[in-house]
Amino acid sequence: MNDMGQFRARNYGVRMQMDRKSLGELLGRVLFLGAIAAVLALYLYYHTQVTRVGYQTQELVAKEESLLRTRGHLILEEQTLKDPERIDTIARNVLRMSPVCADQLMTPPIRDFEPEATNSVALATPPVLPSSRNQ
Repeated sequence: MNDMGQFRARNYGVRMQMDRKSLGELLGRVLFLGAIAAVLALYLYYHTQVTRVGYQTQELVAKEESLLRTRGHLILEEQTLKDPERIDTIARNVLRMSPVCADQLMTPPIRDFEPEATNSVALATPPVLPSSRNQ
């Protein structure tokens, strides 16, 4: 007691030396907290990966839908542009073309570019020339 009649606060748990038992307990607690921290870090990693993959999937699905709509529009436009009546109308009205008459058709003469055509294969052995026999 002190002069005022009060108890003096003392900390009897703090010692200047550490013994093996205290070090073992401290190591156990640190390892336990480290294991919990590792499990939480692993959970957060997997959770962020799953969330990232979910966003990527959603983005790819939206892109696929957009591409399918564009494909549909392009197919429709292709069919419109290939319509023979439309082509004929544009040719007559815009380009001022007229149908071909029979006397305007010219057929090119058919020429045989190989006058001495043979039935030999291109990879067949070449004929032996007289100059190569003498060597």
